Amino acid sequence: MAFRIIRNDITRVRADAIVNTANPEPVYAGGTDAAVYQAAGAEALLAERKKIGVMREGEAHATPAFALPAKYVIHTVSPCWKDRTTGERETLRQCYENSLRLAVELGCGSIAFPLLGAGVCGFPKKEAVQTALSAFRSFLEGTGETADGNGAHSDTPDLDIILVVFGRLETEAAGSLYEGLEAYIDDRFVEERCAEEYRMDAEEPAAPRERRSLFRKCMDKADELLGQAATPKKSAGKREKRAADGMDRIAGKAEISQNAKGGAGRPGIRSAADRMEEAAGYRGEPEHEAPSRKRKEAQTDEMQKSLPGMGQASQPQGMRGGMGQPQAMQAMAAAPVQCAASQKRRSLEELMSEVSESWQESLFRLIDQKGYTDSEVYKRANLDRKLFSKIRNNMAYQPKKSTAVALAVALRLNLDETKDFLARAGYALSRSSRSDIIVEYFIEEGIYDIYEIEMALFEHELPLLGA
Repeated sequence: MAFRIIRNDITRVRADAIVNTANPEPVYAGGTDAAVYQAAGAEALLAERKKIGVMREGEAHATPAFALPAKYVIHTVSPCWKDRTTGERETLRQCYENSLRLAVELGCGSIAFPLLGAGVCGFPKKEAVQTALSAFRSFLEGTGETADGNGAHSDTPDLDIILVVFGRLETEAAGSLYEGLEAYIDDRFVEERCAEEYRMDAEEPAAPRERRSLFRKCMDKADELLGQAATPKKSAGKREKRAADGMDRIAGKAEISQNAKGGAGRPGIRSAADRMEEAAGYRGEPEHEAPSRKRKEAQTDEMQKSLPGMGQASQPQGMRGGMGQPQAMQAMAAAPVQCAASQKRRSLEELMSEVSESWQESLFRLIDQKGYTDSEVYKRANLDRKLFSKIRNNMAYQPKKSTAVALAVALRLNLDETKDFLARAGYALSRSSRSDIIVEYFIEEGIYDIYEIEMALFEHELPLLGA
């Protein structure tokens, strides 16, 4: 029992039942209704439809599917959108609920829906999508309860639900369900790409000129990724201020510090470059703290003291401060290698003796900790019960990343918990992956609705989660 979204012509979808947006009278008009009649064989289907007679909004009745690749056509009458105050959304939900209930009564294993109400009935796409997802969620999480709560058996037949959309217009509502999603994706994607392309060697501090050059390159890349045109060089001051503001947006900061000033008196260069370097993992020393000769000598003395028999008091007179002499150099070269090898052996032994719990152990511990049942979790994850049974019975089972992510959502883990959970299966969330960024957005927002995540992924033409 699962939910999925596909882009197709509903008359070509193989399912036990397909749903038709019927006319209240026993006739057919345009749109999906006409397409279903023509594909099934208009004369034969219309004769069966006439036996049903006039239908009210929200009702659902079944006929044979004739030439369609299905067993049944379930006819339901969608309400027309008025002003949201006359109960049309509740009536539209009844169309889904009554169709699902009828499919179960007919013994169907799968049912395909168009996006009801979104055509000639005039429902706003956002309202139509939210109503469909709400009805599917309630059905999939509220039916098929098992006797022991752990997937042993079910009194209700499993039913796969397929939402079929024909054109992109029908899925544009997904992005608008959460208006901050697009900006969140862009910011994280640009930040990661800048960090990858302009990462610097942390052992080599950048000179002021290099820092400014690096900063400008990073902002050129940000312009490219966001599709913005670069400002002409002749307005360099304005460009630097705009770039600094853009860097603030990428770093998630509200404004540039008023006290931060860059080279040539231009505000914002140094502070924005610092933030860019921080995002890229750069940890060089500030230019005014470059190691001086005295500082190097002090570091050398510290190294001498840390080596066995190399302290100032124990050294021969000629060796004090004489780190350039052969004996001292040999001792310094040999000791770290010996220490490193010993430490490596110890670390390997410690790691082998401290293996943490597996992904499966973590999964079932979290289920128990949170007081969930297995059926609650696999339904919220939009997973098939048989797949979850494999995970339960095979402690060596290696999940796909999408399955592990879906279960993290079902367990309602926060972002840190999700990263730890995925790591136990050998996976990670990457800001170079739009799919991962979308999942991260919903988790950070505390939205653990797998159906809305699936819709957002589908809208961005990305693979769905679950099985």
